[in-house]
Amino acid sequence: MKRIKISISILFVFLLIMLPYMLIRFKNTHTTIQYEKPKIYIDPMSSVRFLNFEFCAKYSELIIVGKVIKKEQVEETITAQPGTNEYGVAKAAGIPFVKTLPRLYVTVEVEKVLKGKLDEK
Repeated sequence: MKRIKISISILFVFLLIMLPYMLIRFKNTHTTIQYEKPKIYIDPMSSVRFLNFEFCAKYSELIIVGKVIKKEQVEETITAQPGTNEYGVAKAAGIPFVKTLPRLYVTVEVEKVLKGKLDEK
């Protein structure tokens, strides 16, 4: 009987410790809309920021509906330019700063323009 009480009390303490984590981790998950989060390159030398669909739609200059004709993913090699933080760090360390980034180029047949003005590109 004593062993059962100890087991129950250990389980209770474990659940009590996990309660704050569970409240923070699963807060408002039923109201969150899940979208695929695209990679948006803010600065090609330093950062990649993950943004949701609403943010991209709100701050984009052009939104189109269309059919993808061609997708091409290439890797571009970028070197640090003089005057940037990356160049200063690389020069101080005595190494050349070269970064390879994946780029995705998409050709789209436009069916409808939802926002913005469309040019020939």
